[in-house]
Amino acid sequence: MGAALCVIVASSLGQTRSAANPTFHWCVTGEFRDRVDLSGTPIRDNAVIFYEHDFGLIPRFYKGQAERGGVPQAVDMNAHLAKVRADIESRIPDPQWSGYGIIDLETWGPLWEYTVEAAHDLSRSIARKNHPTRTAGEIERIARANYELGSRSLLEKTLGLCKALRPRAKWGMYAWPYLAHGPNIEKLSWLWDASTAFFPECYTVYKGAAGGQHQKGYAPPEEYLADNRAKVELHRRVAGRDKPVIALVWVRYHEINPVFGGQFLAAEDLDRMIRTPLEAGADGLVFWDAITTPAVADEYRGYLADRLVPALRR
Repeated sequence: MGAALCVIVASSLGQTRSAANPTFHWCVTGEFRDRVDLSGTPIRDNAVIFYEHDFGLIPRFYKGQAERGGVPQAVDMNAHLAKVRADIESRIPDPQWSGYGIIDLETWGPLWEYTVEAAHDLSRSIARKNHPTRTAGEIERIARANYELGSRSLLEKTLGLCKALRPRAKWGMYAWPYLAHGPNIEKLSWLWDASTAFFPECYTVYKGAAGGQHQKGYAPPEEYLADNRAKVELHRRVAGRDKPVIALVWVRYHEINPVFGGQFLAAEDLDRMIRTPLEAGADGLVFWDAITTPAVADEYRGYLADRLVPALRR
């Protein structure tokens, strides 16, 4: 995902409403975030994103190396939860905080299919160590089962502690369930039950092409807007009507765009990005980025005043 500038368009937590009169909230990371003055705007600070590499002791493989146990069944759960507590109390000191907490987990998922082969190999190694007389087929089944049981335990206990520490907040996972596939969505019903909000990723990758033609850096907007609608509609179905769906968006073109990556959205694309998730059933939007230099702060002040706030008020 990346560093976070978060703006949420939403009504009261847990309620779905028309996007005709939204409210706006933002959270910003970066050394120079305070150089952007929000006074006189309809925006308030009320969202936090926790990244897997520094939230608790969430395991992963990074550049081929196992970190913090590598796989969920190898995590020291007590130490993990102690650090989760410390991280939440540091980032969200107010026990009555009522915003949105987003856990960004991207390098692995809670099912065997959603992780790297190195994690499979480590899981097999752990299973062989614990069951030295089992056959290769039995080791494979044990490794898979222990990985998935460990994943469920880790995520359920993490979300449970988040909700216990900040019970007025809404908590969920970045981009899940869209990152699941087909029947696997049903297998993860425990994760949807543990979540109290859903956060589909709806970035703008390409600049809208005049005449609907594919060009370098451009694409017909209908293509990526259809993809974003599908993401929101899936999250809405899984969330039901009682849990908010807050789409994550970005005021820049995605960095994979070979021409416009990192540039601020043109007015037409900004309007599409705001309108499309809300029309598809999202209860709000989260805009994210990082303000890491004085120059970036200057850019944001201008874009906020000239483009973003007017677009949010339309």
